[in-house]
Amino acid sequence: MCVNAFGLAFTAGLRPWLIPNSRSYSHGSVGAFGLVRTATYRALGGHEPLRLRPDDDIKLGRLFKTHGARCEMLLGRDSLWVAWYGSIGAMIRGLEKNGYAAADYRGWLIGLGAVACLLFFLWPLAALGLTQGAAWVLHAAAVGLMLGLGCDQTRFTGGPWWHGLLLPFGAAVFGYAVVRSMVVTLWRRGIVWRGTFYPLSELRANRL
Repeated sequence: MCVNAFGLAFTAGLRPWLIPNSRSYSHGSVGAFGLVRTATYRALGGHEPLRLRPDDDIKLGRLFKTHGARCEMLLGRDSLWVAWYGSIGAMIRGLEKNGYAAADYRGWLIGLGAVACLLFFLWPLAALGLTQGAAWVLHAAAVGLMLGLGCDQTRFTGGPWWHGLLLPFGAAVFGYAVVRSMVVTLWRRGIVWRGTFYPLSELRANRL
């Protein structure tokens, strides 16, 4: 359910259908699998420009896109499978290192995302018990649209279709994980990645 919510946010943020368009800013990649041309990868410096980027998969897509390389993002559900996290707790801890990085360490963007999560995923449900008349009808329609979108999203993220009915729950957990990533990173003044501490000042220095 949380992966479904993450997939929806990921799709809305990256807009993968625009990645092949050279005139679009949209870019991205997925850490589970990326296929690149060796000559282009080496010509762009390999992973050196991406050092100290916990979100190096997404930034790899940006590196290629901004240098004029042809890019695409494909749905490989029938070709590739990977276990992301085994539990909600593991997902929250796993996003600790890169949730804030994905926003380029911009707190206002994290805050905007949290407000959007409250308005679009949680408030319509609460409004069903707080409103009446035409307002109730509109909020009910919003809830129906949201849950329908969640059910449709399972075509891409996997899992039973009814997982989409709990999209608000997944969105709340995912939103919490991202906000927590920012809070923990600021509190520690850096991240712990595979047993190594990386200062926030160095992480912010690479704003690819």
